[in-house]
Amino acid sequence: MIGKPKLASSASNNSWPHARIEALLRRSPWFAGLSPSLAQLLIAAGQVQHHGRGEIIVAAEQSMGLGAVLRGMVALSKVGAVGNEIVFYVARPGFWFGTVGVLLDRPVDLIATAASDTTTFLVPRGESLRLLARHAALHDAVARLAHDRFLRALEALEHTSRPSTVGRVAAKLLSIRDLDVATDPSTADAPLAISQSVLALMTSLSRQSVSMALRSLADAGAIALGFKAIRIVDAAQLEAIANSPDLFRQPARRRKSSSR
Repeated sequence: MIGKPKLASSASNNSWPHARIEALLRRSPWFAGLSPSLAQLLIAAGQVQHHGRGEIIVAAEQSMGLGAVLRGMVALSKVGAVGNEIVFYVARPGFWFGTVGVLLDRPVDLIATAASDTTTFLVPRGESLRLLARHAALHDAVARLAHDRFLRALEALEHTSRPSTVGRVAAKLLSIRDLDVATDPSTADAPLAISQSVLALMTSLSRQSVSMALRSLADAGAIALGFKAIRIVDAAQLEAIANSPDLFRQPARRRKSSSR
């Protein structure tokens, strides 16, 4: 699990000046692409909230508006039919969520949990719906963002079907990096702030399998491993491994054979 789940208890804190909120939100190319008037409308309608690690920001089937991560990390997940946790993404600052819920005006079976001490910017459901109804440009922008997330979800589904464990992990690392950069371009060279246990939840693999796959990728020079962080050092090599189904199919056996 991503921390110990707790119901939200943090009170909103609107002492943050609009200029500070806007500066943090503009790390997102999506928000930066909005017209100045729409950006100001969103900021005026939202609230800054603080959450402790493990606190549930949005529960499953809970109606919510638009939200963005200002500081810390937010894990987006759901609980499967047999009680297993499925983690879709651990969002960094600049990431917006809640798009599908406001477009359809219905709850989405998704849980947002603070993966660290976190600050979010939340536009309540009523305000989000009102803004989308009155401003077609904002509705279109939210729809484009939701469409991009849908395409990424399809890619994530394809990743979990790959027969090679190492290929599956390599593909997931690339997709995490791509979404991190789409959320905030300044993270292009930053390590992926993700633990092996969370990566196991994201790939539907055991932690042991993920650990073996990461060691193989490190041995191949594609990544470097750190404490709860993974740095991509050779994206081309990582992509080649991700797209080669027979490469590293049996990493443990391969290392044993090569050592003879």
